[in-house]
Amino acid sequence: MTLELRKFHLIEMIMAIRDESLLDKYEDNLRKARVEAYEASLKPMTPEEYRKRILDAEEEINAGKFITIEDLQKEMGN
Repeated sequence: MTLELRKFHLIEMIMAIRDESLLDKYEDNLRKARVEAYEASLKPMTPEEYRKRILDAEEEINAGKFITIEDLQKEMGN
């Protein structure tokens, strides 16, 4: 069975659900699966990468490449 056909069958099954609590369970399971897939794709930084990011950020601040909270709030219209 192709991926597209499997998706179509899944949509049909979801459309046939009449019990809201069952739909809630499917939604919860899908959310959990998405979070697990995302978390599995994350790669932790090495200590060297972490230090380099800190040094790069400090350089940007020293070069004036930042925005104050007040200016950001003005830009956002708050």
